[in-house]
Amino acid sequence: MALMLASGPRVGNVNRALVYLQAGPLVREAGDAGVWAYFPVDALIGLVPVHSAAAAVALVGRHGCIVWPDAAAASVQAHVVSPGRAYRLDWATVKEDPDRFAPWLWHAAAAAQSLIGQMAQWSFCAQHHSPSQHLASWLLYGLAQSPNAELTIRLQGLPPIIRQQLAASVLAVPEVLASSAYVLDGDVLCITDPEQLAAGACSCHARMAHPKLAQP
Repeated sequence: MALMLASGPRVGNVNRALVYLQAGPLVREAGDAGVWAYFPVDALIGLVPVHSAAAAVALVGRHGCIVWPDAAAASVQAHVVSPGRAYRLDWATVKEDPDRFAPWLWHAAAAAQSLIGQMAQWSFCAQHHSPSQHLASWLLYGLAQSPNAELTIRLQGLPPIIRQQLAASVLAVPEVLASSAYVLDGDVLCITDPEQLAAGACSCHARMAHPKLAQP
């Protein structure tokens, strides 16, 4: 989807921009009352239920999109967990012309459905698998959503409860760090060996299909 936006001709007069997302909460600029769709290029955005204690962080990367803020904004927090670029599109203009932008609306609906499935799967994973398996599977899913060979997660970009659970996972299984599957350096967690990471992961990341890209 981001590649399609980069091409330009099919976007027409829709307000769009390639922006850089910093790690941390996804917030609007002061005075901005618009509704925006973000299509990550190499950024990674995490969505977390506000009232959930489970580590159910759904990830949005190059295969998906997020409309923000939307009707669920009061119950879900959006955090940039891996800084990078994303296309930001004026979603109000798209919604005003559903005939022209039907494929985009379909893609956004498919992405939203995928995020609901993600949260359910990660909630199940946190309850039924070990912290190390859960973390490894979550990182592998994030890597699949990134165009980069390595993935860097900034823990400060996550809500405190999720950050604490990830830190506890690492501290609870120091042998994982010794295997060089990933490295924790201060606030930065970096995957260094996906194959070793996969050896210690559960299968939850493989159970979730990426939303298919729409072709307008």
